[in-house]
Amino acid sequence: MSEGEAMAPVGSQLSTAQVEGTSSSSNEDISPTQLRMNSLVQQLTDCEAAARKTDVPEEAVELISRVVDAASAILEYRASLPAAEAQTIMPDDKVRRCCQIVCDAANEVVVSHRVV
Repeated sequence: MSEGEAMAPVGSQLSTAQVEGTSSSSNEDISPTQLRMNSLVQQLTDCEAAARKTDVPEEAVELISRVVDAASAILEYRASLPAAEAQTIMPDDKVRRCCQIVCDAANEVVVSHRVV
């Protein structure tokens, strides 16, 4: 993010579609593996939103820990899949985006709450 640029609202920063590898419209078209990934991404989304909304520094630290845990669960799940399936479920660019989301959320909380 460049200097003077405002952070985008949480909803525009992270959505299931931004991190998922597929955008099927109905659950019956989605594999169980993709459904699991979608669930993990939703957990990350929820944790990040909560971390950005809190005004309590101690709570912000706890919530950022949950963001990191949620992102770790996504990465661990993807790593547990066969390479071809992992790439289909979540391509490398989406993995990098997931990691960037964690860094951005942590940085925003640290800066806004002066947490060290």
